[in-house]
Amino acid sequence: MDLKTLIIESIKEDIPGRDVTTDLMIDASDRSEVRLFSRQDGVFFGVHVIRTLFNFLDDSVEISLQVSDGDPLTPNQTIAFLKGKTHILLKAERV
Repeated sequence: MDLKTLIIESIKEDIPGRDVTTDLMIDASDRSEVRLFSRQDGVFFGVHVIRTLFNFLDDSVEISLQVSDGDPLTPNQTIAFLKGKTHILLKAERV
């Protein structure tokens, strides 16, 4: 299974049809900035995953990666900053 297909299947599983809570509580025009961070020690491999996910959901999301594939991670280390429509960022978090 390729990455795009995996992302589509994950969205179907986690957000079948629509994300009712987000759609009812968040105005479609609201924008947010988020910080994606590590929870524990590890090695980052996800540049392609992050870019593919947001290219699929909404390619207007601004992605500012702070690490590269293969970089070691420590707890609470910033991986990326994201700016975009709040409802898209919330939906992406669920996947």
